[in-house]
Amino acid sequence: MSFSMSAPPSSMNVARTTSKPRIGADAILGTFGTNVVIQACTVFQGVLLARLLGPVGRGEFAAVILWPSLFAAIGLFGLGTALARHAGTASDEDALTRAGLVLGFGLAVFISISCYLMMPLLLKGHDVNLVRMSKWFVPFIFFNHMTLVFVSIDQGGGNFKQFNWTRLILNPIYLALVLAIWLAGRLRVAWFVMGLLVANAIVVAVRFGKFLRGARLVGPVYPLEPVARDAVRYGLADLIRPLYQQADKALLLYLLGVQDLGLYTVALSASGVAGSFASAASSVTFGIAARDRESATFERIAQLFRCSGCAWLAVGGSLALVMPVMLPLIFGKDFTPAIWPAICLIPASVFAGQAAILEQSMRAQGRAFVGLEAQAVGLVIMVVAACVASRFWGTMGIVLACNLSQMVCLIMFCIRARAHFGKGTISCLVPRWDDLKTIWTAFATLFHKYRLSALKAIQ
Repeated sequence: MSFSMSAPPSSMNVARTTSKPRIGADAILGTFGTNVVIQACTVFQGVLLARLLGPVGRGEFAAVILWPSLFAAIGLFGLGTALARHAGTASDEDALTRAGLVLGFGLAVFISISCYLMMPLLLKGHDVNLVRMSKWFVPFIFFNHMTLVFVSIDQGGGNFKQFNWTRLILNPIYLALVLAIWLAGRLRVAWFVMGLLVANAIVVAVRFGKFLRGARLVGPVYPLEPVARDAVRYGLADLIRPLYQQADKALLLYLLGVQDLGLYTVALSASGVAGSFASAASSVTFGIAARDRESATFERIAQLFRCSGCAWLAVGGSLALVMPVMLPLIFGKDFTPAIWPAICLIPASVFAGQAAILEQSMRAQGRAFVGLEAQAVGLVIMVVAACVASRFWGTMGIVLACNLSQMVCLIMFCIRARAHFGKGTISCLVPRWDDLKTIWTAFATLFHKYRLSALKAIQ
């Protein structure tokens, strides 16, 4: 595969210029809606996996995909963030996509080989079947990198419609494969692992097909050097992030074993619903901040932060009330011990989502290393607290460590955001009554818009 180099996009005569859509309430609510659907699909497929595999099998599944997922996150080495930043100003996204594919392919090959060779060491002491299945799952790294090239450019360029449907299609595809495996009676962990691998491969194929319908694979390439330079900066800053995000599961696997990991994974899945709006808002804030480098951006970011806080207070409180009834009813009685971990993980999920809103807004403005110290401190707290608390309270000790770590990380991000934007005070991030009106107005406006569209379509 060969690629031709050219001057920056502004000087390309054959480049297909890309207009930048406005990022407003539609993008936020559309992304939120997508996150809700993704969460629903994730919960449903999680229910099927839990009921079909049981706590031990569910834990083995989580253990198999743990290290390839972690290597995929580390191995992208800031490329996704760099592409998203350049997409915010690039006039030719096709050329930028080609550059991303070149860099992403190289990183994926190197990281995949490294992960494969290190797997026996990383899973030393565990069943040989876990090691073998983890090796089978290594190609996920390649598929993950290729998909993230596309969605990062969508996010930075403000194309949230394409960004959302790309993220969305993985879950229905995998859900369909899980149902097919169930109906075929192949109820072994290996089949569900391979199903997840195939689902990721299909997503990559779909995005490549869509790209090739509007552009050529071989053509002008956005300059690699500025993208690679940005990627290195963000990659160095991101070395801790994947470890921080996966530390709870890795610690639980090594401290307590696969059965407790299965219970914890179910609890994490059930509690994750509360952070859906925060996750949507963090995706949108990157696009907003990437375009507007003024300090006034803080006002928009702060409002999103507060509205997200109001949303999770309502959703998280409701979720905690229904969890004792709904979790065993949905996942099965074998997962009854996961009820209290799930309830107690709701705050941790929300803390992580709220911190992501502030982090993404600052990273979009070139602050690659922003929050590095927060995640480093959070990781240390997680490891120390988990090692101590798990001896006394088992899985609940890991949950306690996760909450403590995420809370400290969020506080540090609030302080850094105030210092970065240099406007307002920390009180600007505290939810207000006016934020409820803002949320209501946004939903009402969007509902009215789609109602008119539906009536027009009928007529």
